[in-house]
Amino acid sequence: MSEARYIDLYFVPDDASIDVPMLGLLWKCASTGAAFEAFRCAVQDDEIRSTMGKLFSVHEDITRDAKQKDLPAPKTSELPRLWIITPTMSKRKLKACNVITGESDWGAGVYVLGDIQRTGIVVVHHLPKTPDTVWFRILGKGKVQQKGSTESDR
Repeated sequence: MSEARYIDLYFVPDDASIDVPMLGLLWKCASTGAAFEAFRCAVQDDEIRSTMGKLFSVHEDITRDAKQKDLPAPKTSELPRLWIITPTMSKRKLKACNVITGESDWGAGVYVLGDIQRTGIVVVHHLPKTPDTVWFRILGKGKVQQKGSTESDR
């Protein structure tokens, strides 16, 4: 019997068309359904694999539920995306994950894997210091976290 595996935060919005500008990048990540896994220290290889395994279990549950209700299987784009939040990550490890730089769609500090994997990595120390990223930066460490928490008071 396998051990129960839980996602830190799983969110599915009632209405993705609602814009919540004060949440900035956090809302952009959550607006289509999302699982968030936050790491206090730099995420390790086994933690990335384990977390992605949790996401794929959620995808299987959603697909199974649709089948039991005689509904069409969800499209890949309708499945929740996993967001791994890590204070820092080396370029070598990002390359090993085969990330696509998300700067065109997501901005600096946000990296995504291929569409089928439905996974993104938010590297807190790579995020620009803007109001749009403050909700992720307060999850950082040291000066990044202090600066982020000061901005969130405004």
